Amino acid sequence: MKPTAVGMHIYSGAWTLGFRERFNIVAQLEELDAGAKTFGRNLGNEIRHVVAPHEEWPLEELGEVNLVYANPPCAPWSTAGALLGMNDPRIQFAKNVSGAAAKLEPDFFIVESVCRAWSPTGGRPLYEKMALDWGKLGYAVTIVFTNTVLHGAPQYRERFHFVAHRLAVNFNVDEPTDESIMTVWDAIGDIAETAVPTGQPTALPNHNYEPYRQKGQNVADRLEQGEGWERGVERCITDGVEYSKARFISGRFRYNSTAPTLLDISQIVHPTKNRQLTMREGARLCGYPDWYEFEPSGRLSGYGAHSAELTQAALPAVGRYFGRVFDRALDVAGDVEPCLSPDDIRIIDLRPLAKPFKPRIFRKGPDR
Repeated sequence: MKPTAVGMHIYSGAWTLGFRERFNIVAQLEELDAGAKTFGRNLGNEIRHVVAPHEEWPLEELGEVNLVYANPPCAPWSTAGALLGMNDPRIQFAKNVSGAAAKLEPDFFIVESVCRAWSPTGGRPLYEKMALDWGKLGYAVTIVFTNTVLHGAPQYRERFHFVAHRLAVNFNVDEPTDESIMTVWDAIGDIAETAVPTGQPTALPNHNYEPYRQKGQNVADRLEQGEGWERGVERCITDGVEYSKARFISGRFRYNSTAPTLLDISQIVHPTKNRQLTMREGARLCGYPDWYEFEPSGRLSGYGAHSAELTQAALPAVGRYFGRVFDRALDVAGDVEPCLSPDDIRIIDLRPLAKPFKPRIFRKGPDR
């Protein structure tokens, strides 16, 4: 019988997809309705889904819980946000999930965020206080830094994890090789020809793209693989044609490398087609299976869904990794020393293993 788990602030369900391979997910608890329609469409019939203030979460009804996993908003620490840090009112969501999880007394509690969450000028004061709170309850605390390319995702994405655990945990990963690393081609090369413009029927869910206006198309037409949007703008100027200015981290991905961290799929030009990525291509680059459909919403309803449901989520592959780690720890059931001071916090940094696979330097196979 699988051990049990509860998700908090998981939104459209990405991390739930990963953890459910090893754990029986008894509930996903939310304070915000972001991604609720997508979750309901895909997993709502099998997992209890509650959207309510955290004080109203039905914790007493969940029974014994082995794992609580959470992904509260990382905007307070993210360079893509306002960088308000400890002054950002959204840090309350992290406090809420920690308090709720402690009431469940799980074997493991894990929070994902951006790496700056552990910066002294970012969220470190919050997480050090959280560590001591869990230490008083008898838990050890480990900070794990990792990169999604180490866990089977084709996306170079560094992440921070706060882990409170009352059993010993081994976070080791296998040494990566060129063969073990997934590329953009591996993820989306087989569906390039089947994408269609907004409003047309698709063979795969969410496999539409929003056509560029002419100024944007002029830039996309002039980009080589791996180049940023500004390079296309320079060529437009040389050719004497109109162009649209770049937005945040715009450019064209390379097929034979890993993808950079996805921030907004509408800003990414397909490696060989002069169009945006589709929502399905973005989903594959994040590790979602093709059966997972995203609910339309907002201005680009025909485009598929809010790209934030992809780009602001904890990726399924990372959930699978931690699911294996925690499941194995339950079998071993080793003792730990509680975290009673900041010096007791263990730091595991797996990021150096991923450095050779940065998009700017890694190449696997021929140019395509």
